[in-house]
Amino acid sequence: MAEAIFHSLQSGIEVKSAGVVKDLDPFVEEGLVELLVRQGYQVVSEQSQMVSDQLLAWADKIVIVADDVSSQGFPAGKVERWEIKDAHDGDPLRKKVIAEIEWKVKELVKAKGLK
Repeated sequence: MAEAIFHSLQSGIEVKSAGVVKDLDPFVEEGLVELLVRQGYQVVSEQSQMVSDQLLAWADKIVIVADDVSSQGFPAGKVERWEIKDAHDGDPLRKKVIAEIEWKVKELVKAKGLK
């Protein structure tokens, strides 16, 4: 979700999304993709990827959006934790979660002086 929001803001920040769970679904949940698109967000990729050494080296900043992922094992000094509850298809709070992520993305973009 955060990746779609970053892309939609056209912030000038290059973003890539990745997961840390080994049994990661290959795609973002269809209902969440539909909700993001209905709300005007640009979903560039529905394909999930695993965090890798290459991604960690590529990133200037690593934002952990989930509330159940530890920052342990990520490069010190690159990590920012947002601790936002995951939203799943059918979750009545998913619009609230999307709004919270959007607010955090906008704050990060503003802090970088890009918008």
